[in-house]
Amino acid sequence: MSQIFGNMFGSERPEPPRLTPFDYLTRLIVPVIALLALIVAQLHDQRAVMWVLIVIASLSLIASFYPLVVEWLNRWLDARRDRRIARREFPRLREFVERFEGFVAPNRGDALHGALLDAFNRNSEIINKFGIPPAQLFRGFWLELNQRAMKQRPTVENFEAIASEFGALVSQYNDYCVQVVFNQVPRDVENQLSDKEGFKRRLNASREAFNEFLSAYESFLEGLGRPFLERHVKIRNFPRARPL
Repeated sequence: MSQIFGNMFGSERPEPPRLTPFDYLTRLIVPVIALLALIVAQLHDQRAVMWVLIVIASLSLIASFYPLVVEWLNRWLDARRDRRIARREFPRLREFVERFEGFVAPNRGDALHGALLDAFNRNSEIINKFGIPPAQLFRGFWLELNQRAMKQRPTVENFEAIASEFGALVSQYNDYCVQVVFNQVPRDVENQLSDKEGFKRRLNASREAFNEFLSAYESFLEGLGRPFLERHVKIRNFPRARPL
């Protein structure tokens, strides 16, 4: 797995402290005093003093509000870059959501649930001994998510919502189905297999296909860039199931 998923991210840019009315008042004291002195100097035709006071007032204003202006500009640039990334990458996110149907379609023989059903002549009672949720449950969640992903506009907010829900769905399918089946086949179930090697080959093929999907999705997320991920996408660790 790439380094971006193996290490902790650095902290996000800290939020600037919110200024109170008192903070603004204290920052404006020097410029205001200089401005009043400037008016007095102008009334007494003190041009040299007037220009000195103009410089003092200007420098004071710049020093007081420069950090806030820089912070605002950085956040504006970040938001602009994020909007561009979301517009560009939202179609690819939709493709990954659409592809996931292949793993939760109940009757596909190359997917986990379908391979189990075929191996046991579609005997659901035996499948229940694995203790995994039915594929229809995941497909129901997928169907609702996919419909929204196809309709929504490619905004940052929509990208964040779809990526968050999709990551949770993939993680739950991996944890409650793939990991359960490949960690341990119930002994009484294994004894009912007429073709153990064939069973293992089919399940391992479904595992390899799912692992390839996970790797491709992780590469896609990594390509979004660390700043975008830190702000908008929760990175999940997708463990890989070991072969039977």
